[in-house]
Amino acid sequence: MDSPPESQYTPSPYTIQCCIWLGLLVLTCLTLATAGLNLDHWTILIALAIPTIQSTLIFLFFMR
Repeated sequence: MDSPPESQYTPSPYTIQCCIWLGLLVLTCLTLATAGLNLDHWTILIALAIPTIQSTLIFLFFMR
């Protein structure tokens, strides 16, 4: 008999998931801190760049 195909999913180690989670928390705090700054046109660019980094981390490490 043929054996069923092996799953391609390999869970990330616990330490990597914790580091990514902490990184997301730091980026969230950075977003909140940036919201209070007046950096002219840079404020909106920074405010958009940080969530882009966050969504990339979520996509790469948690969306399997």
